[in-house]
Amino acid sequence: MYVDDGVLFACGAEWEDVRDSLLNQYDTCISWLTKAGMAVEPDKMELLFFRHQRERVDPPSHMFLRILTQSTYYRVKASVNVRYLGFFIDHRLNWTRHVDILCNRACATLKC
Repeated sequence: MYVDDGVLFACGAEWEDVRDSLLNQYDTCISWLTKAGMAVEPDKMELLFFRHQRERVDPPSHMFLRILTQSTYYRVKASVNVRYLGFFIDHRLNWTRHVDILCNRACATLKC
């Protein structure tokens, strides 16, 4: 059994607040999945921090998430964009990349 396309979302005044909230949510989620007999695939995890244009402090470059089944941690690197449910989402919520990709797909389909 598996679950696809789950999302954890957190916001805060400081990046540390966001990170701590995400870690707490992740621990809760992992505990629930483990009790339900399901597991997480760390290689499929992605991390994206949204930020204001005027933000002076950079978000964390990565996070360490626990892997209960192996009693270890997994390093998830922060991305500037991710694909989620068919959308290509940018860390500044700029939709140029998404539009470009979909236009290229449409052009390729028309050429076929």
